Amino acid sequence: MNDLAPTAPSPRLAALLAAAVLVGVAASEAHAVTLRIDPAHSSVTYDSHVLICDPFFNCGPVVPQTFALSGRFDATLQRESFPVSFFPELSAIELDIIRFSAIDVDAGGAATLGFTFPTYPGVVDGPAFGGNENPCSLFFLQGSSCFSIGAFGNFSGTFDGTVLTMNGVDPVSFLDAFTFTLVATAEPPSAVPLPGTLPLLAGALLGVAALRRRRS
Repeated sequence: MNDLAPTAPSPRLAALLAAAVLVGVAASEAHAVTLRIDPAHSSVTYDSHVLICDPFFNCGPVVPQTFALSGRFDATLQRESFPVSFFPELSAIELDIIRFSAIDVDAGGAATLGFTFPTYPGVVDGPAFGGNENPCSLFFLQGSSCFSIGAFGNFSGTFDGTVLTMNGVDPVSFLDAFTFTLVATAEPPSAVPLPGTLPLLAGALLGVAALRRRRS
């Protein structure tokens, strides 16, 4: 068999390969990043300023309790549009938002005491992000008035697409709250082709086989 110099694929084959790549990219962008918490660098602490008294009226604060934090969760970054009422020249403003979902976090005894992982969104600015549970935190974007009272959770951190670090507060009341810190790493994406890409990949492979037969 004679050696043949490399030749460019046919236009149809090139189109099939390009379409397969584009579908794969679009599908990957539509999925959240799954992050696994590193328990060696993650914990949640319950601290209370409520005084506890014994029968002899000897009172003192509750001793802080720290629990390991482990498990996994999904982080989704997306651009969202918010209506604006305070700036007549703008009808809406777009912000990059991070949301946490599919939460499967083990907080040990902290969960029994009432700790909950944040499910409210945060605003992204470069690699940094931050969120506040207070419904009035973005009131100027909502186009309406708001009223809030109570102790609200908050979080802040950084995410470079691979490693997420975050610190936050989950209050129980004005006098007691959980503080948490965590480091989580993105799990590798599945190597299984997505269903939508299979017909395109099959067509591309058939095109490669036909091209080789013609060259032979």
